[in-house]
Amino acid sequence: MIRETFDARTLAKMEAALERACTAVPIGEQHEARRHIALSIMERARSGEAPIETLTEAGQIAASELCIEHWNEEVARAAKRELRKQVVAKRTQHSNKPNGSMTRE
Repeated sequence: MIRETFDARTLAKMEAALERACTAVPIGEQHEARRHIALSIMERARSGEAPIETLTEAGQIAASELCIEHWNEEVARAAKRELRKQVVAKRTQHSNKPNGSMTRE
């Protein structure tokens, strides 16, 4: 399908752009990330814009979007962990308090 759509030269530029974009981000080796980046590059190539710089830019934009999504997920996980710690700390405080009994001194 792809080979019938693009000539060999464009395919080579697309592959180079994909590698450049994927190596620039930490999640670039994950299958779904590579697929997302590749689709963005293909879309740009289909529009008739096929210089390597333009294709690389399309890949880098897609990679940046993924990094932002990944970062947001990491921040959300960290916030959940912190909330869990706070809940556990409150429960621990409540369980360590006397049950309202009065003590004599």
